[in-house]
Amino acid sequence: MAIKHRATVICHEAGHVLLVARTLSRWALPGGRVKPGETLRDAALRELREETSLHATNVTYLFQFGGIRTRHYVFVATLPGDAIPKPANEIERCGWFPVSRIASLPASVSTRGIVQLMGHAMGHAHASLKRPHEGMRAARRRLRKQNAGTLGAHEHAPTRKRGHAVKRGKQSLR
Repeated sequence: MAIKHRATVICHEAGHVLLVARTLSRWALPGGRVKPGETLRDAALRELREETSLHATNVTYLFQFGGIRTRHYVFVATLPGDAIPKPANEIERCGWFPVSRIASLPASVSTRGIVQLMGHAMGHAHASLKRPHEGMRAARRRLRKQNAGTLGAHEHAPTRKRGHAVKRGKQSLR
């Protein structure tokens, strides 16, 4: 079975994360498949716009998260102060949820894992995430120790796999 590649976007504000849901589906982070010839960054911006009607002023690559069937390329989005998400296309609902509540929501394992990593990073990084990579490294180390390798099997540091060269903050498709 081929691994799907997905650009996943984290929008956060004041300890809350934006989640979206299709009809009769679980909550998830905005995002979707990368189209042929499209960069990961462009896919993240497009998917956020298509699913929530939000126009991010910037997206910053954070890390990869490997699920069973999907490799998530996770970006954090910078939104204008007056941004209000509105469900669009296949999305029926979207809303802001406290990071602490994500574990109790009906959400995918990947969504929970990505938000958990981001939540730990936000606890150690400046609230505006001006240095998100420092927080992510610390969160990864702490989670690996805390979960004794259970999360480490699903979360991957940026590496070269299957024709993709991925570096922190930059990406290129080969």
